[in-house]
Amino acid sequence: MGADVARAVARGEVYQRELQVQQFDGNRIWILLSGKAVSREDLQQGTVWAIMDITQRKQLEEQLQRTMSEREAILNNAVVGIVLSVKRRHEWVNDKFAQMLRYPREALIGQGSDYLHPDTESWQRFGVEARDALIATNGYTCEMELKRSDGSLFWVEMGGSCVKPNDPDAGVIWTFLDITGRKRSEREMREALEQQRALNELRSRFVAMTSHEFRTPLAAILSAEELLRHYGDRLPRQEREETLDSIAAGVQRMSRMLDRVLLIGRADARMLEYRPAEVDWPACASASSARRGCSIRTAAARWCVRWRRKPDTGPTTRSCCGTSSSTCCRTRSSIRRAAAPCASTSPVKAGRRCSA
Repeated sequence: MGADVARAVARGEVYQRELQVQQFDGNRIWILLSGKAVSREDLQQGTVWAIMDITQRKQLEEQLQRTMSEREAILNNAVVGIVLSVKRRHEWVNDKFAQMLRYPREALIGQGSDYLHPDTESWQRFGVEARDALIATNGYTCEMELKRSDGSLFWVEMGGSCVKPNDPDAGVIWTFLDITGRKRSEREMREALEQQRALNELRSRFVAMTSHEFRTPLAAILSAEELLRHYGDRLPRQEREETLDSIAAGVQRMSRMLDRVLLIGRADARMLEYRPAEVDWPACASASSARRGCSIRTAAARWCVRWRRKPDTGPTTRSCCGTSSSTCCRTRSSIRRAAAPCASTSPVKAGRRCSA
């Protein structure tokens, strides 16, 4: 200390230093020691010293430092990013904000906020909207995409409030909450809702189509029932059996359609079991080829045409089940030609397939 005092006095400067000293009663206080030479040209004249008690000021400084350290710890451990921005430049940021952007915290302090936004246009647009809202209401909140150090975008919920009421130029405190996961969940939920809406529409169309398909066998059953009710005692045994066969075939067709409806219901409920098995494709192809000719010709006329053979005259009449199929509108000769390959000696009965 003596050497420092000598150099300051030799240069004619004022020497100052803060010291902690002990009083006569043992208490320790802080003082500000100031000294200067009486004459720079003649140091023999001595020096003048002043002592000021600064204990209270030092206590206030220590308290302020302790408060700032506590605030720093609290803000750095917050779950949201926090930024103090003055004129769109970062005066202070917490650790969470630096982690969200994947930058070192020291690199962000003093930086402008344009690097946060995907492009300059969005940065300028945000500045105009936020400033107007802060001046009018002293606050501003929004959801927007920001850019990380690697160029990837993420969603945040931002909230800003002026340090001085309605004066954004004095500084704004911003908070940032990462909502990327929430946005992803919202998008997945919207996609699931769209898929469910499409499935409901498909189910409605399927129910309408199934209802229409039910009318064909129901009309055949009703027609056969009326025939048996009014003319059953006058019909030959063979025709009665054919009529009963058509009723049974209609019921079986409706049962198969109901099974398909139930199968779709089980598929929607995820109740179908996956049971893979080996298939002999050559055998299936051979069997399909053997059945193809007869099955194709009889499929169209299965429900539409019923032939009746009289003992002496052969097939002379036909009746329709009520469907709007063009098969029922064929002439007798065209029907005879369509059924000829499979009905060489016997008629094609309703609801039956012939075998080649």
